[in-house]
Amino acid sequence: MIETEAFANCTSLTLITIPDSVTEIGEDAFSNCASLTSVVIPSRVSRMGI
Repeated sequence: MIETEAFANCTSLTLITIPDSVTEIGEDAFSNCASLTSVVIPSRVSRMGI
């Protein structure tokens, strides 16, 4: 699981590829990541926080 706000406010993060072992992404995991342009999410992710 990627925890709640795990990458929040990472202003220099531009892309992320989530490994196949991840099945859940917590609330606001990528909030305020202004430079983030690409997120690759595997099909195994069954829950994503909003």
